[in-house]
Amino acid sequence: MFMKSAVLCGCISIAVLGAGTMPSVAQDIRQYDVTKYEWDYPQVYVYRYDVPELRRLYLLADPTHQLARAPIEGPAGHFIGRVRNVETSSNGSPLRIEVALNRMVSVWVSPGHFRFDAQNRVLFTDLTRDQLWTMPGATVESVTM
Repeated sequence: MFMKSAVLCGCISIAVLGAGTMPSVAQDIRQYDVTKYEWDYPQVYVYRYDVPELRRLYLLADPTHQLARAPIEGPAGHFIGRVRNVETSSNGSPLRIEVALNRMVSVWVSPGHFRFDAQNRVLFTDLTRDQLWTMPGATVESVTM
């Protein structure tokens, strides 16, 4: 029999799992992250993904600097994460965007999933935070204590 504990909103919750059940650490981290970020971020900024004010990333003059640490909002204005890194081609257009879901987890995403609001310096995506967590190639960095 395994015991699993989680800390949510300052409360400790302990669940006892049946014998032979192995807790999925990656799944637990993902679920905690999705739950935590659903409530911890500012009020929703509703937008339309297809309006002309939001630019496709290949139209940016210097995407590496323009997108540096920009906040990313998903459908219905929910906070997704921040830009951690932009990989560009030889002509300067972005090849992929590294999205930091939290301090330790990031995922690389195609620039076609993003639109940029240059006036407010916010990046918008058609993907939800949960969809990003389930993408192949999500990396979890190990931290030494």
